[in-house]
Amino acid sequence: MELTHTGVNIHWSTALQERKVSIDIETPVDLRIKLGRIVDMLRVINMAALATEAEHGGGGERGGMSVVKLWATAYKMRKKGDLRKAEDCLPLEPQPFHEALRILVDLGYYDAYAGVAEGPIKSRRPYSLRNCDVRQAPNKRAPWHIVSRGKRAMSPSCFPVQCPNEAVMVIFKGHLSENLIDTAIREHIRATFDLAQSERVFRAFRSFAHTYNRLREERQRNIASTFVRIPVSALLAAFSSDLQKEDFIDPRRAGQLARAFIEIALCVGILWRDRTLYDHLTLVTPCDYQWLLSTLFGLRTSMGELNRIFFGGILLPGSSQIPERWEGDRRDQELVSSLAAMVQGESGSGKTTFACHLGFDVVRHGGVCLYLALEQWPNDLQRSFYGFGWLPEKGMFDYLGPSSIAPRQTAEEAGDPEEDSGSSYETRYFRAFQRQVARNHVERKGVFGLMPIRPRSWQQLRKWIDSFLEIEALQNYPISILVLDPFNAFIALADPPPEFSGKLSSENAIVSTELGHWIRAATSDIFEAAKATNVNILMVCEGGHMQDREISHITNTSDLVFSLHRANLGFQDPNVTEAGFHAWSRHLSIRKSRFQNTLPGHHRFRITENGVSIDLSPQAFVRRLEDNIPARRLDLPLSSGFPDLDYVLRGESGEGRALCRNSFTVYMGPTGCAKSELATLFLLAPAANTSVLNRTGKRKSASRRSLLVTFRDDWASVETILRGPIGRYLGIKSVKKAQETLTLLQLPVGFVSASDVLAKLQNVFDEYARLGEGFGRIVFDNLAYMELMSPLLRSEPYFIHGLMTLLRQKRVSVLFVTSSMDTVENSILQAQIRDSADNVVVFDRPKPKGEVATGTTHMAVLKSVHMEHYQGRYLLSFGERVSTKEITRFTSALSHALGEKEDWCSEMERMIVELALQPGNLLGSRSVSFQPLIRESLTEICNKGNRPEEVVLIRKITEIYRMQGLLHLEITRS
Repeated sequence: MELTHTGVNIHWSTALQERKVSIDIETPVDLRIKLGRIVDMLRVINMAALATEAEHGGGGERGGMSVVKLWATAYKMRKKGDLRKAEDCLPLEPQPFHEALRILVDLGYYDAYAGVAEGPIKSRRPYSLRNCDVRQAPNKRAPWHIVSRGKRAMSPSCFPVQCPNEAVMVIFKGHLSENLIDTAIREHIRATFDLAQSERVFRAFRSFAHTYNRLREERQRNIASTFVRIPVSALLAAFSSDLQKEDFIDPRRAGQLARAFIEIALCVGILWRDRTLYDHLTLVTPCDYQWLLSTLFGLRTSMGELNRIFFGGILLPGSSQIPERWEGDRRDQELVSSLAAMVQGESGSGKTTFACHLGFDVVRHGGVCLYLALEQWPNDLQRSFYGFGWLPEKGMFDYLGPSSIAPRQTAEEAGDPEEDSGSSYETRYFRAFQRQVARNHVERKGVFGLMPIRPRSWQQLRKWIDSFLEIEALQNYPISILVLDPFNAFIALADPPPEFSGKLSSENAIVSTELGHWIRAATSDIFEAAKATNVNILMVCEGGHMQDREISHITNTSDLVFSLHRANLGFQDPNVTEAGFHAWSRHLSIRKSRFQNTLPGHHRFRITENGVSIDLSPQAFVRRLEDNIPARRLDLPLSSGFPDLDYVLRGESGEGRALCRNSFTVYMGPTGCAKSELATLFLLAPAANTSVLNRTGKRKSASRRSLLVTFRDDWASVETILRGPIGRYLGIKSVKKAQETLTLLQLPVGFVSASDVLAKLQNVFDEYARLGEGFGRIVFDNLAYMELMSPLLRSEPYFIHGLMTLLRQKRVSVLFVTSSMDTVENSILQAQIRDSADNVVVFDRPKPKGEVATGTTHMAVLKSVHMEHYQGRYLLSFGERVSTKEITRFTSALSHALGEKEDWCSEMERMIVELALQPGNLLGSRSVSFQPLIRESLTEICNKGNRPEEVVLIRKITEIYRMQGLLHLEITRS
């Protein structure tokens, strides 16, 4: 089969304006070719950006990269061997080079301009890139260049290092599965630098990780900074030097491996290109070599978060040979031993679906999988293959099922009467499978074989296993795996070995023990045979580790054990069927992993329309974030948006702070206490359009964008709040105006796992991070409703810890809305939130004994960051609008008083308070922050030296007076 790229048709439509593209791909092979070229173009751009400062001109808003330099960089990379010459690599001929760059420009990752990269962007002439030689614009004196889009979250003054994974994901989003995209990038880097799964390469990357961490610690110690810089040349020299000290290796090969380390580190984000020093890199986070190997060499499955559990992918060692040009160095051919893996679980836990899904992931990556169905009916398995969409795959791999072989041959056709008696069908199937494997490796296509066999003895089973392991063509595939399902069913039904025949009927414990030892030895022998040929083997077993002796034998000799089980929640809704309960209580854990670190916990196991999907357990979610949590600073002030509450939190000394950035606050109280209204005030305070909140809120906020996480409310609920006093208090009465800085995330309720909630939060953070935006404030409203409607969250002890770890990592200020104190005491989830919070504000409604609480609402601060808050209880006055008549009377009295005072700075505060105390005024002296706000305003005015215009002063004071009528706290007299 000749590989071409003529079968790829990309239809650009009006959706292009929305940065979307519809892709019609006739063959997956063509997709791989196109992916490879796009990835290579991004690698060329990265290399050019590392080596060359972006061009700038006078008054240039953004720099640019001349395409001539891209062309020259590509030639240098080809000459050095860093850009290979293959079908799926970037050609240097004008047409394909132009096509790869044009796709990136059309999709909005870059803009193209004619002329030099100088002057404002709006003054440059856009260039279409169509039907032209990419090396120069039509006017040779005006070469064209590309510039990154501003929304890509890069500094305006430098050319970015694009993330290949992100860019290619956008281009081919929605087609096939995400693992193909990741694989295209990793395989491209592996192919470029000749990285095979060998112990020699693994040792090299361990050395690089050690050197990287040493340099990072030394430089971090010297400059006391989280992020440290180092020149690219110095980093390469250190890598090569340390590698050759530990393991004698050719300098050129050492340099290639070091460059491979840098490229994969840039892709996964532990390295950044410095935005000011273009020949420097930033050592961002520590590097774990096991994580690095898993990321680079692990099998990327399409089963949700399973890759993250293995820190990048399952290390299923392949049998591919070292590239020919490195055959002289025999030590580079130390292949990694294959895995003996096992899947165990009770009936209905999803073992077979998991094993089949893993097998199809192997063949999608060009590997071979033979599935020996020892008990299942093959037509049932095939029906599930089509139901999950695993078949057909349009040429990505070949599937050889039972129907591919004629049902039976005659004795004359078989040539052997005994072959026709029982095993002739299996023999003919196996011969066809062997021919398919030998044929497909030339076409670089995977092979999935489903072979139903019913061996009656260990000898028959071993015959088929050995026949598969002896296929020589398997050595030409990147991965090969043999699946036995279910293996312990075969053990139970198979005839015993000859030496035990006739002895098992007697109740002889010694004979039973000896048989167990024999089974363990036979299983170990199968594993050893597979490892000798570098073929991975996966055994599916039904039952529990502790209950079944045969399973314990297999577990002890396996390298990797997947355990599928059902969560013990301690309860079951009587209205939920057993099957329905089981569906959302499935979990997966890694019981044993000899050669890879894995994330701990019971991970949510779901069977979806596309097969298996794994969600990280909260415990694993926390472990993944723990190494990247910045230290919190609780000395940066933040306003709650409610000046009276800020005053209470600051306390008597006045030197304390209201809220602090990156802190956790809880509003706790019964329904109807205006908690949601005050939470909305907290969210929108940075965008408020009133003078008081502009001074107390906006200037103390790290980011103007806020996030409302809700389980019941929607934009209509926000609109209702803004139509009331809160909208007037904020100066925001339109939902459309609020949406400019507020994002709403509505989480589902019902049988929703903690993993689902954490994943959705992570996704919304990632979505805005790609746009260069972050959240300064987040509100969760209401946790009581979430707990009531989501039984799975109540049973997950790590959920709150995982949630708060994620929020700390994102460095946001968080407000949780919960139920009243007595309800929280009986709620584990809400009690965890309350006990972990930095600030706790309690709302309550006093009531006579035996009556329903209605009417007045009281507020008190139970806990604050610095514990300097006022200890009293305050009456919350909400929505009492000051009448126009009262405003007019107050303004008139204020104007008259100002006209009589000469030294108004020294006496103004006392005089204004006296005016507010006059009979008939709404506020009187009850508002706790009225006098401090007046004092702050006057201090600000007096410090300017000149006496302000009377009308300006009156307007500011009247605005404070008016807003305090809408919302304020009063000192209770009780």
